Amino acid sequence: MGLTNVEVLELSSVDTSKMFYHFREAIPVLGNLFRLSITTDLTFYNWTYFPILLMSSPNLHTLVIKGPLHADEWEPKYRLSCPVKVLKITEYGGKRGELKRMKHLLEKLSCLDREIPI
Repeated sequence: MGLTNVEVLELSSVDTSKMFYHFREAIPVLGNLFRLSITTDLTFYNWTYFPILLMSSPNLHTLVIKGPLHADEWEPKYRLSCPVKVLKITEYGGKRGELKRMKHLLEKLSCLDREIPI
């Protein structure tokens, strides 16, 4: 419950992603969260909790993904409905699974600002 007032959240451990996955029913509404940064591991990252975390963040403005977009455990059945306007991905390898995940993110995050800053 202590997360409900957090405004900026940085998730940088694979263990944290596992914790969010195992306790996904207990993720509270993060009404004050406006910036979320997720650091992915080079070998594994559990994305299963990711849509649940986004759906629990009704005021999320900025999403930063630091690391590759792994194709493992991607479940596109989840609806990603949150008001993210800024999506920043720091590493993109162009692999087939990454392209699938990128396409899904771009399609489902309908509030993204389509302008590219110079």
